[in-house]
Amino acid sequence: MNPTYKILITVIISVFSISGMIAQDIIIKKDGSKIKAKIIEITDTQIRYNEFRDINDLIFTMDRALIREIRFESGTKYKEERPGTDAAYFADDRISNLKINFFSIGDGNLILTYERAIDPGSSWEATLKVYGIGDGTAEFSDNDSGFGFYGGYKFKLGNIFKKSSEYRPKHILHGGYFRPVLGYSYSRTDFEFRSNRSFEKDSYVHFGLDIGKQWIIRNAIALDLSIGFHYYGGSFTSDDPNADIFNISNSINDGDLTGAENRAVSFGFKVGGLFSKQGIDKKKTR
Repeated sequence: MNPTYKILITVIISVFSISGMIAQDIIIKKDGSKIKAKIIEITDTQIRYNEFRDINDLIFTMDRALIREIRFESGTKYKEERPGTDAAYFADDRISNLKINFFSIGDGNLILTYERAIDPGSSWEATLKVYGIGDGTAEFSDNDSGFGFYGGYKFKLGNIFKKSSEYRPKHILHGGYFRPVLGYSYSRTDFEFRSNRSFEKDSYVHFGLDIGKQWIIRNAIALDLSIGFHYYGGSFTSDDPNADIFNISNSINDGDLTGAENRAVSFGFKVGGLFSKQGIDKKKTR
């Protein structure tokens, strides 16, 4: 054979070999293993592909939750996000929420909470409490006054109890959660009974953990039901000589928090309205 033809054939074979080596996608799994493949389709939960150089063209499927990255033959890369947490799913959701504690209104306490989504798995809250607003229900109370505030950070429970490949909240603020809380409260209550007057004054810090669920209706209304356990400590003063006998001197009953001996239960049913459709920063998605 003419040496020129031999060189030409060698070059052609080399070109096709190099093209064959390049023309492949690489699937990198979370355990670090790699699969040479040709991607056929990517769905919400799976990918379908042929293994590279499989003459039978068998179609394989893989759960996207197992994938860390895909490197396409074009040179582009795709990094897999945890299914259901991409910010694009929640682009139309209102991410701010102003709520009032419905349970506390009848006790003459106003409790307002502002909530804002951070990402599809969490949000932060800030709550202001004002005591002595409204009629109140304390039988012998002459005057209630004071204030309180606390902050909380919500962690969604959905990703824990449901398979990550199936879980996607109905709304970015919707779903079950647990919420660590830290706050401060100051209150004064003046009592009058049979012409005898006394007062109780409390100033304390509290921290605890709440668990609850929030429902979002039509991207406009929020219903938030929660209960929790807290510890508290601070200064408790009273001029009632029976305060210590009846455990009044260190008991608390401040709207959504009630207890004695430095342990308390929190409870709340909040009704809110949603606003501020600004979208979530994609860098904050999980």
